[in-house]
Amino acid sequence: AWKLWSQLYIESCVISKRARETPFTDGRGAEPAGFKTLQYKKEGAAATIALARPDVGNAVDDAMFKEIRAALALAEKDSGVKVVVMTGAGADFCTGRSLAAEGSTAFMLPDTRAKRPYTTQALSWARAQQDWWEYVTNFPKPLVARVTGRCLDLGCHLALACDIVLAADDAQIGDPEMVLGLLPPTPLWVRAVGIKRAKEIMLAGQLISGQDAGGLGLAAGSYPRIELDKH
Repeated sequence: AWKLWSQLYIESCVISKRARETPFTDGRGAEPAGFKTLQYKKEGAAATIALARPDVGNAVDDAMFKEIRAALALAEKDSGVKVVVMTGAGADFCTGRSLAAEGSTAFMLPDTRAKRPYTTQALSWARAQQDWWEYVTNFPKPLVARVTGRCLDLGCHLALACDIVLAADDAQIGDPEMVLGLLPPTPLWVRAVGIKRAKEIMLAGQLISGQDAGGLGLAAGSYPRIELDKH
């Protein structure tokens, strides 16, 4: 089993490098239909999904929320894909949930002024969130997160949901929304570092560097950005 993981890890690094050097396609030489907020590329046994809203730090809005699920489903159904690499276009992995007034209803609790009963809306919202995270966390193929720049809020949890995290030394990983009194979207910090350390990080709103993430067990390893870009 360890030998297989090692092979998948090495292949994911190689494919991630190639993916940054060539245009993203669906593996058949054409741009995948419908993907507007991310880029999908299949090469060999690896698929690379790059969050692609670099002008806003790859913040996740409703469209990206749905497309991440769709891209993972595409990789899951493809028997030729053995490993999936999650990364971000531009400087950042993902700065978290979009706080824009439009296009971010998947992450905000329903408006109490809405005509639909608030409780019904809130339950539907919670179910959608739970279903999305359960799918990502239990994805049946190995997920590798290649983390550079800011990896915050939902982006942090997306990385924590992956099986392997490779981080740039200067990456910033954390849940700053805790400082604002907002709860994190998942309990993945506890799984990653244990309940005591998770409380310390979240209650203080700490940002963990990629270099420190390796020591904490959040990342399999950290590398200078220039070195990470080579793999």
